[in-house]
Amino acid sequence: MDAVILCGGRGKRLGKITNHIAKPLVTINNKPLLLYTLTQLDRENFKRVFLCIGYKSYQFENFLSKIKLKNLKIILSKGHWRWETGKRIYHLKNKLSSKFMVLYGDNFVDFKKHNYLKKRKILKGNFTFLIQNKLYSNDGEGNVRIDKKKNSIHYSAKRREDYNYVELGYMILSKKCFKYFK
Repeated sequence: MDAVILCGGRGKRLGKITNHIAKPLVTINNKPLLLYTLTQLDRENFKRVFLCIGYKSYQFENFLSKIKLKNLKIILSKGHWRWETGKRIYHLKNKLSSKFMVLYGDNFVDFKKHNYLKKRKILKGNFTFLIQNKLYSNDGEGNVRIDKKKNSIHYSAKRREDYNYVELGYMILSKKCFKYFK
C-alpha cells in the first residue's frame, strides 16, 4: 500500500509561524512533525510515500536531503499551493497502488496499520478513514456522524455538537474512488 501525505497548503491558521516554514515541517520536540509521520510509515512497512507539496516546496527538498529511512521511498509531487485537496490526489491517479492511504501533513495518529486493517476489514471497501469518538476531542464536537440504523456515515467540514466522531486525517482509499472526481 502506498501513502500520500498532503503537505502543499499554506497553513494560515498557524499565523506567523508558517510565514517562514511549511506547516508539516514545524518542529515538535526538536523534530519536524513530518518526520514522525514518515518514521511511522517506514515502521509500518509502507514502501512508497508521495508528498504532495506546494507552499514552500523547496523546504521539503532540503528536509528530505537530511533524513534517511530504512525502507521508505519518498516521491515529491509538486503542485500549486492553491490546489484543492482532491486535485493533489487526482494528480497521482496513475501512480498509486490499488489501495492507498491519504494523510494530512499536519496530523499524527500513532497506530499499527495491520492491526487496524484486520479489525476494520477495510480492504473490502472503497473508502474508509480513521475516526475517534468525540469524547477524546478537546472541544466536545465532531465532524463525522455514524447512523447505524441507516448504515451511513455523514461528514461535516465544520465540527458540530451532534456529530459523534472526529475524523483524524488518515484515510484509506481504493483507486475506484477516482470515478467520483470531477
